[in-house]
Amino acid sequence: MEDRNRLRQPSLRGRPPEAVLLNPRDGTAVLVLLGEHDLANERSLNARLVALLADYPLVVLDLNHVELLDSSCLNTVLSAHKHAIATGHRLVLEVGNKAATRRLLEFTGLLTHLNCVTTRAEALDLAPLPPTVTAEAEAR
Repeated sequence: MEDRNRLRQPSLRGRPPEAVLLNPRDGTAVLVLLGEHDLANERSLNARLVALLADYPLVVLDLNHVELLDSSCLNTVLSAHKHAIATGHRLVLEVGNKAATRRLLEFTGLLTHLNCVTTRAEALDLAPLPPTVTAEAEAR
């Protein structure tokens, strides 16, 4: 019995919402959401996404560690997606294999409407090529 308890990972349930920003490469930001995200922090999520989309051509929103994402935050993500399109940028949701998150996005129709991928590698593959690489390819 002790071994089974020792191997358990701590739950994020009830954890205050957090967002951790990573920059895996130039022109790309990854915002990792942790814990529960609802109406109480929807405005800060919106402000963060709008600011990131102003500075980065590709923003990846990592939902792998989200315990709760309510309708207000889903609406914020949808608005950010529309804003990204309008500005020529891209918002990609990294949804992983977490059944609850995937079901929520399927149920709302957002899984097929938004740019959703399973892994970080898939998301980063959607990053635009640096100008020097693009120019070299065009020169050929």
